[in-house]
Amino acid sequence: MSQFLVVTAVGEDRPGIVNELVKLASACHCNIVDSRMAILGNEFTLIMLISGDWNAVARLESQMPMLARDHNLLTMMKRTGHHEAANYAHRLELQAVTPDRPGVISQVTQFLAERQVNISALSASTEDDQLHLAIRINLPDGTDLGEFETALAPLCNAAALDVKLSHLTPLTEIRHKE
Repeated sequence: MSQFLVVTAVGEDRPGIVNELVKLASACHCNIVDSRMAILGNEFTLIMLISGDWNAVARLESQMPMLARDHNLLTMMKRTGHHEAANYAHRLELQAVTPDRPGVISQVTQFLAERQVNISALSASTEDDQLHLAIRINLPDGTDLGEFETALAPLCNAAALDVKLSHLTPLTEIRHKE
């Protein structure tokens, strides 16, 4: 039975560092199921979902601290299970642009949390004092999309958010295409 491990690594960005982490996973006979990488400031960040048999994952867990020490990385690992994505009533991407200021992202995530909306991805960047926000959200079953959009309008006005909602392909349609 496959075991799953989430590995997070943060360190100074330099050529070859991602390769070192990927080589270790491969050398331990682990598979990278999913991953995300970003450059934040001068640091790279990498999150990977690793799978393998029990021995392979244990080998990676025991060898990662040495790699982290040798390459001056901050790493964290946590065992997890296989994730089965829920099939939500609506999968959307909320894109927003607003003058950058503290608290804007918090206002949006608070609004979503109050409505039990699942956030599956969040990306934010600032250019020319404008915050560009992209959040992939999953609305719970029973949520009326029109009511959700109506409830979102006061937040958009109060926070000076220029918001666009786009439908994403339902997971059931993606699975049937494979």
